[in-house]
Amino acid sequence: MFNILKENASEVLTVVVSDKVTGEDFEQVLLPAIDEKLKDHASIELLFDIEDSCQGFSLTSVWMDALLALFHAGDVSRVAILVDSPGLKLLAQAQALFMPWPVAIYPRNRKGDARKWLGLSAA
Repeated sequence: MFNILKENASEVLTVVVSDKVTGEDFEQVLLPAIDEKLKDHASIELLFDIEDSCQGFSLTSVWMDALLALFHAGDVSRVAILVDSPGLKLLAQAQALFMPWPVAIYPRNRKGDARKWLGLSAA
């Protein structure tokens, strides 16, 4: 499941990831949020905070992630991922190999470093 945080008017879209992520989560939550953010910004950055409660990603969601990279390649400038689970970190590292933008992966207790990498305050 995706939960979009409405924390600021910057070009960074913060996405909290929990439970099981499905293709519907991409279609109904993430893609509309990206499209909305792109109305105000030529390109955006994404910050994914993968909570410990995340149970993984459906095959459809993995496919949707690949489509996101294809159709929004020029719209996203970089992605930061916060994750503690070794399995989900490995999945994030594998997905990052196929992304057309820089991806940085941090443990969740280094959220400030991820935010700084995206040009935000460490708050």
